[in-house]
Amino acid sequence: MKIQQLLRSGFNLFLLFVCIFSFQNCVETVVGSEDNYQYSYNSKDRVDTIDFKYLKNKYPLDSIKLDGFDKEMKEFVKADLDKTPQKDGILFVGSSSIALWTNRIQKDMAPLPVINRGLSGSRLLQLLYYFPHLITVYQPRIVVLYCENDIEVDDVNVIFEKIRYFENQLHYSLPNTILFIVSIKPSNNRINFIDKMEKTNQVLLKYAEKRPNTHYIDVFNPMMIQGVVDETLFRADKLHLNDKGYDLWTSIIKLYLTDSYNK
Repeated sequence: MKIQQLLRSGFNLFLLFVCIFSFQNCVETVVGSEDNYQYSYNSKDRVDTIDFKYLKNKYPLDSIKLDGFDKEMKEFVKADLDKTPQKDGILFVGSSSIALWTNRIQKDMAPLPVINRGLSGSRLLQLLYYFPHLITVYQPRIVVLYCENDIEVDDVNVIFEKIRYFENQLHYSLPNTILFIVSIKPSNNRINFIDKMEKTNQVLLKYAEKRPNTHYIDVFNPMMIQGVVDETLFRADKLHLNDKGYDLWTSIIKLYLTDSYNK
């Protein structure tokens, strides 16, 4: 009888240990989905693990090399070692319109503390792929997102879903960080996509209005003159901004950032 009691007590202790261990794991790692978005978030080190198998199955048209910017990421690491970026600053991420702003963005946004981590030619899934090292590592107070290359391959709903996924990841990792989504800019180089750009921008505006710590910045309409793209804002390729174009962006975006950063 005593042996049976001892065995029963030992088994109960084992069950108690298993329950405690399982509870600890549940506390440390939160796994879930929202609107069919799968994510896992480790609350201990605040680094997201993104299910790219799920994403690639969901977006089969994105035949891009996710790790195509390893060289640029190494350069960012080297730059950070040479000069440690200020935490709680303003992080600009996105495609070439951000990347090509590098030489003047510090002056344009002064005295705001800005970090430029643009990747020329990137798409939204690539920004997500590098998310922990591109965004989370800097612990920014504000993130400014601009990425338009998806407009050539995806429809409005898919672009929206990717940006929503980005916003979800950001606010699970850094819930107090403010996100500014810059509208897709018009250009004569991509004039065939102008209707899709307008529809995408309208969806992003409505989304930002409903989400906490999320705002929309319109650069599309200020870059149009009586329904026509203002060509004086672009380089010869009719796609990338020239100095006048960046002057316009600065006058628009800096007002939002200054107001938000100083609150």
